[in-house]
Amino acid sequence: MFKRILFADDGSGRIEGAFSAATALAAREHAQLILVHVSPEDAPPQGEMEISANLHSRVEALRAAGLSAESHMKFGHPAEKLADAALASNADLLVISPQHHSILQSLRHPSVTARIIGQATVPVLIWPQQLPGTAFDDLLTKPTAEVIVPLDGSKEAERALPMAQALARAYGQLLLLVRAISPAPIVGTGIPYPIEIHTQEDDARDARHYLHDLRRRIATTTELTVESMLLSGDPATELAHLAAEHHGSLVVMTTRGRGRVARLLLGSVATELLRQAETPLVIIPPLHSPAAQSQPAETDTENPESTI
Repeated sequence: MFKRILFADDGSGRIEGAFSAATALAAREHAQLILVHVSPEDAPPQGEMEISANLHSRVEALRAAGLSAESHMKFGHPAEKLADAALASNADLLVISPQHHSILQSLRHPSVTARIIGQATVPVLIWPQQLPGTAFDDLLTKPTAEVIVPLDGSKEAERALPMAQALARAYGQLLLLVRAISPAPIVGTGIPYPIEIHTQEDDARDARHYLHDLRRRIATTTELTVESMLLSGDPATELAHLAAEHHGSLVVMTTRGRGRVARLLLGSVATELLRQAETPLVIIPPLHSPAAQSQPAETDTENPESTI
């Protein structure tokens, strides 16, 4: 399913679980593993020599284990350089380990993880920092495992379906379509409280109809086993509980748009999901048409981060 897997290697100890998972995935898929390290343009030469040596050692070990592997050093902004490297190497998956920030911190200083996803041109597998690489052995192999797709009724969210269907088909797992209905907050408090019962009942009914129609459409056009589920409550919390109940599952979802809007939406659902659960997550990046790529990129006033 995957031919070339790009791994974002920042040289820190926090990415070891993700690196082990990327290595295991490359072995499982018989794919080439491409290690990329991005440093700031003014990085000291001595440190870069050490990083280069470590990358070389990793590649040699991977090759000794029978894997096809190579490494590259890049200088500049991590998100931009990783996106460029994915295009140049014709990669079909990028594997990263996330950096966690609070929502308030993300407003002031958007995380590198969110920037990478906002500029990525290939699907991004986010491996939770707290999850050991050995957990990959259970990923989509356990009888309880499912490919979980969070949906909100939009065409944008449905862009996750082709990847999710391909994964479910490749690993012979159930495809679970999920939609969460959040309680309506009291204006000015931010406290979820169902003050408009009829509206929520209407939303729940519409969501059930949507999931039923989508499930039937997928089931009649594929040979997959498809189920759907309606959740009530905070989407990230409910998804975290759902994934925990189905050991070995993988969540596949989209993020909306580019720039700050994409980062905020990512922070409200996907990042919170990663904080609350030891759940690998595949993010389908925003659409990148040639016309969109020809437009000037959004710039930020903050200084770019130096590492992933």
